[in-house]
Amino acid sequence: MNVLKKINDPWLPSAIIILFHCIGAVGMLFAPVYFLKLSVFNLVLSAIMLFWKAELKPIHYVVVLNVALLAFFIEVLGVYTGFPFGEYYYGTNLGPRLLNVPLVIGINWIMLLYACHVILRKQSFYVSVIGASFLMVLLDVVIEQSVHIMGFWFWKDNHIPMSNYVAWFCISLLFSFYIRKKLPLKENQAALTLYVTQFMFFLFCLYVFRD
Repeated sequence: MNVLKKINDPWLPSAIIILFHCIGAVGMLFAPVYFLKLSVFNLVLSAIMLFWKAELKPIHYVVVLNVALLAFFIEVLGVYTGFPFGEYYYGTNLGPRLLNVPLVIGINWIMLLYACHVILRKQSFYVSVIGASFLMVLLDVVIEQSVHIMGFWFWKDNHIPMSNYVAWFCISLLFSFYIRKKLPLKENQAALTLYVTQFMFFLFCLYVFRD
């Protein structure tokens, strides 16, 4: 019974997210080449922890899948054409790729979008939709500073174009309307934990991999 109570603890997913990001942070200091290859595991685990307490029904997971797939193919479009983000390509440290895009990218999009909406769930429809989009861009600004050194993705001439941030906001905005209308947004401590932990993790990586 005590074991079941611990498993059902609403803070357990948050604890696991923090633990594995801390392990990753330590790994970046002492064995970055090895731990960077495990980034895909950390992302998938974070997504599982986030949706574990989401209380979604099967029909809701169709929405999750729709967003993940559409986001993935938007990234495919971006890699092959440079639209809408700018000219970039993916490295090998985000796991298996299809059409030159890591499979985990679609998962990452829906995971972060859902987390942002849960954080803003008590706000009005339009405030949450616009706010979630701004939160996505804010996180991307931090992420972009070190991903080329981490081997995640690379921009042409190592220059992050403004079109990337504009595209992130616009795409997030479109997805946000869909998510807000189609998914229940119940209290989920893992959402804020995931957002803050990723924000702090990439700030840490920026320090570790600074020039």
